[in-house]
Amino acid sequence: MAAMEDQVPLNRLIHDIAVSMAVSAASIVVVLLVGRLTYHVTLPWALPGFLITVVVAAAVYCCLAFALAALVPSASAAAAPTNLIALPVYFMSGLFARNDIIPEGVETVADVLPVKPLFETLVLVFDPTTTGVGVSWGNLLVLVAWGAGGLLVALRFFRRQPAGE
Repeated sequence: MAAMEDQVPLNRLIHDIAVSMAVSAASIVVVLLVGRLTYHVTLPWALPGFLITVVVAAAVYCCLAFALAALVPSASAAAAPTNLIALPVYFMSGLFARNDIIPEGVETVADVLPVKPLFETLVLVFDPTTTGVGVSWGNLLVLVAWGAGGLLVALRFFRRQPAGE
């Protein structure tokens, strides 16, 4: 195990998460504008819910990325475990398959993973029948729990230098 001084401090992780969130925000604005101008996509009906969801999701997925980065030996080795985890979760969560063909037990598992709650919340904010803020608080709670877990793993295991150096 690496020395304690090799651990990345919380304020550094928070800084990196904030930078990643700013880049994500800029990307989202570009995608929404292109969608609106090119494909006439309706902008989010529940704008507060959209903004809350995007901020929470960006922070959560940054924490999960740091956690995964802490557990792989190098950047070049990260693609395999990332895809091994992400692709099945995408299918289970209904991103690539209709919900009516996903077995009930699989759907139950997907409900507590971080992709389906985000997907459902984003669908909610674009739904013109949505009223109020447009946030599925239960789904955001699932995301926040994953983010907290990712942050704890990152704080414990993320190092300034890759493993083996």
